[in-house]
Amino acid sequence: MIVLNGRSEPFVVQGTNNLSEHRFGRTKQGLRHKLGTKSLVRYVQAMRPEELLVDNLNDPDSLRIVCDGSQENLANSFAENLQAGQNIRSERRAKTTNHPIPTRK
Repeated sequence: MIVLNGRSEPFVVQGTNNLSEHRFGRTKQGLRHKLGTKSLVRYVQAMRPEELLVDNLNDPDSLRIVCDGSQENLANSFAENLQAGQNIRSERRAKTTNHPIPTRK
């Protein structure tokens, strides 16, 4: 559960078998069908992150959360969150030198 400011009830996060997992599975299935390959690691890593989010535009709940329920507000929503998104992306791309040592079972 996540407590949000201005909301009386906490936001309950779904388990791992949620809608976004199903969408990602359908996206991978479509890629397998289109590319005819079993391993999609190279293709998924080469995709822009936004490509995996496009299917969310068909879901009314996702639209309500991201851009107040309307695709017309999408550009404003992206503009408001652009700087935070760029910071997250640069942190993910930064090379780290302190990798944890893997443990064995």
